[in-house]
Amino acid sequence: MENNGANRYSNYKVILKNKRGGGDEGQRFEQIRRNIPSFFSQEFKDLLYIGVGKIHFQFKNYLRKYNVTLLEAYRPNLESYVGKYIVINADITKFYSPILRWDVIMWWHGPEHITKEELPSTLMNIEKMAKKLVILGCPWGIYVKERYKDSPYDTHKNHIYPKDLLELGYSVETIGALDHPGSNLLAWKVLQ
Repeated sequence: MENNGANRYSNYKVILKNKRGGGDEGQRFEQIRRNIPSFFSQEFKDLLYIGVGKIHFQFKNYLRKYNVTLLEAYRPNLESYVGKYIVINADITKFYSPILRWDVIMWWHGPEHITKEELPSTLMNIEKMAKKLVILGCPWGIYVKERYKDSPYDTHKNHIYPKDLLELGYSVETIGALDHPGSNLLAWKVLQ
């Protein structure tokens, strides 16, 4: 079973894949596979994927074994997924359901789109809706991104570092280089 972040220093690793970044989809997939092998087992069936975005839904080819629900704040980003997945149009900072629960909740390249002040309470609600595992992905450190097209949710409002998530009980691994586009901070918490 994966480490749940109890020992913050032994649960933080830096992997430098290349000088500039380190995070194409294949490398990020490998990062998850290496650190959270149970994510690919038959143990989990239901997954909430937060933040599909207009131009991509990363890992959709790897998530076929799951009953996937998509949660996205900007409604036009969901249009192409209606009928293919269960979709929820909601802002994760305001969304909580005591009834809806998933084995795994994956918030991939989304935590940087909310403020540092919103992060702890948002993660607390996510953890209450997850039965077994929470997986987060985001740029490692500073990565300035302005609004993409019309979505008011696309701007980066936060720069996330390992300590931000270690303090909340997550295990962390980074790839790439700090403050470089393409870097990736992977964080996960196994829930009891």
